[in-house]
Amino acid sequence: DATCYLFAQIYLQKGLLVDAEKYALKSTKIDPTNNWYSKQLGEIYKAQKQYKNAADLYAVMYRKSPKSLPALYDATYMYVMARELDKALKLLTEAEKVIGNDYNIILMPEGSLTVPLLPA
Repeated sequence: DATCYLFAQIYLQKGLLVDAEKYALKSTKIDPTNNWYSKQLGEIYKAQKQYKNAADLYAVMYRKSPKSLPALYDATYMYVMARELDKALKLLTEAEKVIGNDYNIILMPEGSLTVPLLPA
């Protein structure tokens, strides 16, 4: 699993996204609980502009750990990039029930998310 992760990382850095995805999928199948492997696969999907696949993967990661703000932000951002705005809103609504509304996510004009702001 770690070897597959490293292969995927090297292929990702070389821009060989098909090979990177193949090895990342292997590592996530060997250990589906390892968030490093899932995060890597999401980054590969993002690089391939497979935003919905990345968003769905990050949403699963978030739902496994509902207080994981990075997974929430990644999923929301990818849903926005995939133009799946209803899914982004649904995920944020779920998050609000768990962590409250003491966080801010700002969508910039180009659709990127900024770093969360602390409440005043």
